[in-house]
Parts: sequence; structure tokens; C-alpha cells
Amino acid sequence: MINGTQLKICGITSVGDAEAAARIGADFLGFILYPKSPRFLSLGAYSRMQADLPAVGRVAVLVRPSAGELRVASSAGFD
Repeated sequence: MINGTQLKICGITSVGDAEAAARIGADFLGFILYPKSPRFLSLGAYSRMQADLPAVGRVAVLVRPSAGELRVASSAGFD
């Protein structure tokens, strides 16, 4: 938190990106799960890096998700 404001950095695609965002004070990391986005990250790729991510909040960014997609994202460890 910076002066009472929480910060989310979106479009994280690597552990290095996540570590850099955490270093500058990000409270949340955003992962784009929308395949048409240039910053798209599959759930499989997220799962492989999950254990190495810094201890900050994690947000799944979806576009018009189905109920099933929401369940899957929720069970993947997003906050």
C-alpha cells in the first residue's frame, strides 16, 4: 500500500515481472486469462510459476467468463 492506495500491476507473464512489480510496491498482481490479449497467460503457465511468485495478492483478469471458467480460476489460487 502506498499512502493508503493499493496498487495492482496487470499483465504479469513471468516470475521476473512479478518480482519487479512486488519490489516497486504492488499489492496485487494481475494475470490476463483472456486468450485474445497480447499479455495472455494460460492457467497452466500460471500454475507452473505459482510457487515462485512473491507473497502479494493475485488477480485473475477474465472477459465475460462462464460459471465454469470462474470456478476454475477460483480454484487456481487467485484472491
